[in-house]
Amino acid sequence: MCITIIKGDFSGIQEYIFNVKTKGAAKNLKLRSSEIQELEKKYLKKLKETLGTDEKTKNEQWNDYQGGGGFFAICESNEILTGLDSILEKVEKEFKKETKDLLLRLTYASEVNYETAWSYLVKENNRKRYQSLDGIDEDDFQRMFYPFQTFDKIIKTEYIELKEKYSNYLPKWDSSLLKLIEEFKANNPEKELSENYTKGGIIEFDALAHFAEERTGSDFLGVLKMDIDNLGTVFKNKIEGVKQFEKINQFFNGFFLMDSEKEKSIRNIIKNKCFKEKQPDTKNIEDKCDDIEYQYKNNVYTVFSGGDDCFFIGAWDAILPFALEIQKTFKDAKKGIQELNDVSLSAGISLVNAKTPVVRISEITEEYLSNAKKHEDKDGDVVKDAVCIMDEVFSWNNYETALKHSETIQKMLEKEIIKKSFLGKIKRSAKGFNSAQKRIERGEKLPLEQVWRLKYYLRDMKTQDDKSKQELVDEMIKDFFTPYENALIETITSEGKLKTNPMQFPLAARITELKTRKKENNESEKYAKTI
Repeated sequence: MCITIIKGDFSGIQEYIFNVKTKGAAKNLKLRSSEIQELEKKYLKKLKETLGTDEKTKNEQWNDYQGGGGFFAICESNEILTGLDSILEKVEKEFKKETKDLLLRLTYASEVNYETAWSYLVKENNRKRYQSLDGIDEDDFQRMFYPFQTFDKIIKTEYIELKEKYSNYLPKWDSSLLKLIEEFKANNPEKELSENYTKGGIIEFDALAHFAEERTGSDFLGVLKMDIDNLGTVFKNKIEGVKQFEKINQFFNGFFLMDSEKEKSIRNIIKNKCFKEKQPDTKNIEDKCDDIEYQYKNNVYTVFSGGDDCFFIGAWDAILPFALEIQKTFKDAKKGIQELNDVSLSAGISLVNAKTPVVRISEITEEYLSNAKKHEDKDGDVVKDAVCIMDEVFSWNNYETALKHSETIQKMLEKEIIKKSFLGKIKRSAKGFNSAQKRIERGEKLPLEQVWRLKYYLRDMKTQDDKSKQELVDEMIKDFFTPYENALIETITSEGKLKTNPMQFPLAARITELKTRKKENNESEKYAKTI
């Protein structure tokens, strides 16, 4: 038995999708993303049809996998398939005639098993990618590597219904949300809004930021990109037949695609869940959230989701828990699928001003995702499976802990156990910890006294008259400052091999600061880039 794999790889996707004007971007961004998805479908279908008319390949059964900026077609045959070059060249030429803003590169491998076929395919794809840059003319270079000068649609009349089809999964105005924005405009007459909002229209990004501002006082957008870790290793080492390939394909389609009917899917999270803690009298955690203000579907815009990655823009206070919800759901959904034991999700999260150019939003978040994929464990091995936010990389456990700590600190602020200035002290205590080893080598004083000072400040607080306040103080010391202290000691004694990133504690303070600005008049930064 022999294996043949054909890979279709699109170039220029990021530039095409994100090169839209910031004003009114919500109306165009998803459409451009959906155009890419339709191109994937169209040319995967065209490839299979062409294979079906060629004498050497027409009797083969081709399975396929679409998404992530390309597609795969795969078959098992009794002999190694040869002579595919002319077929692929024909499809590439047809694609080139249709669009000037993207390139389609088709490569293939025909070998005796999956492992050797996949290894050869990766090498051939990389070779062809770099070879295509050799001697490229000026027009093509400008087209591939610089912002496009045109906003021409790459898909024309045959996909005229795309906008309606894909807008089903975007946040839209209804009567209740229009009332919220009117209240916001009345309370903030100095704020500029991009347009007059109408019932049934797509919610623009500045409105999502204003939703967050009304809840928290901070008018950031949250931008989230997530990507599967180690998927190439799965294709190379774990798949031994078409049935396994189809099994993996169905799993990823069920989890990522927005028309999925699976319970454990991104679509279900957006459609049915919310990011505010449920009230104590709500027993069933699967109940839909009735509070429209805190529903993910009203606060999260799906740029794309499919294949092995996804990209979202939304109210910042919704995006932070949304990322964790996706990661935990994915981890739970893949249980029992042996081929996916080593597969995980990494994420980049950026907080930006709603007026930030869309291209810049993409660049920042892509950089953060890249940083997350370099995450190492305590032994110094790259494990990925992490999230990068505010230019710091955290394991998902550390990130979840930071979100929980933020809730605890917020409760203490609300009960007036601590003042807002206390958050600044926590943040300042973090400065210099990344260079703790060097400080010790120079014989300088250890940086722990700032944490101890904060810890004992809390311990000495007079809260005996209020039992609930005292319980919060005890919780803060036990769950926050003691682990913080231990993490810093670990930083100093572990030669850089950490189980815990100490910056999760200042991150919790920073998130709390952003969540509790509602009664203040602070101006938000253009980017919330660092803790």
